[in-house]
Formats: sequence, structure tokens, C-alpha cells
Amino acid sequence: MSRYIRRTLLACAVAIMTAPGGVGHPTAVAGQGTDLSELIRAAERGGPEAQYNLGVVYANGMGVEPDMDEAIKWYRRAADQDHPAAAFVLGLVMSRGDGVPRDEAAAVTWYRRAAQLGHVMAQNNLAFMYVTGRGVSQDKLEAVKWYTEAAGQGHPTAQFNLGLMFANGDAGVHDDAQAVRWYRRAAQQGVMAAQSNLGLMYESGQGVPQDPRRAYLWLSVAAYGGTADSDSARDRDRVAAVLTSEERSDADMLLASCLETELRECGEPAE
Repeated sequence: MSRYIRRTLLACAVAIMTAPGGVGHPTAVAGQGTDLSELIRAAERGGPEAQYNLGVVYANGMGVEPDMDEAIKWYRRAADQDHPAAAFVLGLVMSRGDGVPRDEAAAVTWYRRAAQLGHVMAQNNLAFMYVTGRGVSQDKLEAVKWYTEAAGQGHPTAQFNLGLMFANGDAGVHDDAQAVRWYRRAAQQGVMAAQSNLGLMYESGQGVPQDPRRAYLWLSVAAYGGTADSDSARDRDRVAAVLTSEERSDADMLLASCLETELRECGEPAE
């Protein structure tokens, strides 16, 4: 009987990649409704959105030769005007060492600035840096703070990681009910590790009334999500073996509804 609840945090979010080696997600760039010369003029006039987009252009080589030095220059100018996406991308560039020496302390500085401006991916990444002690002294309570901010904005990885911290007692208190709450939100957004953990919580009755039908449902969803997740398939089969025929019928009906509605109607209680 494995009952293996995943205890490892999911890694940081990354920026949307628009070209090999590049970072950033443009809102309007050359070839997408804005002439490059117009974009440069707007950036030079001090427009933070234009500066950010120009950084994306240079980072990804969109109509120009890729130039990370030039990209970073424009990202910095936008970030200095409190452009959250620019600050986030600078954090990502520094944490990965894209065209610059890797500097996790600088990454934390930029992630923090973007996080304070409400950038959800920066909040998630900043939390990960705090919980792992990368570029900053490890501080799990500070990590919980930022995971909570990101999770509240609907970030699925942050929701799973926050649930895990409550389950592990890393949030200042061990709270299985809070773990279930955040696993549920992440599970309904397709995070397989959350689906598996939620199923196991239902199986054992940790933080939620024991319910083998819901355990079977979520372990099935996790198993369907990817052939590599053999643990979920084994756990699902173990739970299925103890279900009565009536319970299995109910569980299969609920599972069908859950899958048909893309996880929107899985019979979970409203919060």
C-alpha cells in the first residue's frame, strides 16, 4: 500500500517563450501591429510598455539580431518605472543567467519588485526562492506569504505548493484542512500532483471526511493525465478494489461528469 503523497514542491514558473533562447511575452511588437521604428521612438520617449516590448524584441530576435544586453537595458528602464512584467522577466533572466552571469540574489530583488506590483508569476517564483533559500536566506513563512498571494490570484503551482506546505507543517502550523483546500483548487486546474494528493487525502480522511469514491475519482483523473504517473494508477486500483458495486457506479458517474466538464463539475464543495 503506497499512499505516497507527493512532498516535493513544484518548480518556479517560467516566462512564455516566444523564440529559442528568448524571454518575455510581448503585448505589441514589430510584425504584430507596431512598426519597429515606432516602437523604438515610443521606448525612447519613456513609455514603459514600449520599453518592455522593445526588450522582448531584442531578447527574441524579432526582426532584429538577438541582443540580450540591449534587451536587458530596455527591461530595466521599464522595470524602473514599475512595469511588473519587465521586473519579472529581469528576475527570470538573472536566475537563469540568460546573457548575463547568473545572479540569484539579483533575481530575488527583481522578483520581489514584480511581486509587490501584483505579478502572479513573480509571486510564485519569489516564494520558491524563499522556500529553497536560493538568492536569499531560507524563510518558509515568507514563502507562505507569497504563495498565498499567488494562489489567491489563481496560480495553480502556487496553490499546490501552498497546500504542500500546510500538509508538511511548513506554514507555521500543520493544517490538513488547508492543504485539502489548496490541493482542490490546484487539482481543478489540472495539476496532477494535486489531483493525486487530494485523492489520497480523501482515501485516508486527512483534512476531509474519508470518501473512497472521491479518492477513486481524483486518483483516476491524475492517472489519466499522463502515462508517467504510474503511482496514481496503482493508488486508483487499490481504492477501486475496496469500493462496493454501488460506490463504484457512483464514482464512475462523478468521474464522467468531471472529465466531460474539464474538471469544472467534480462534485467538490463550494468554498
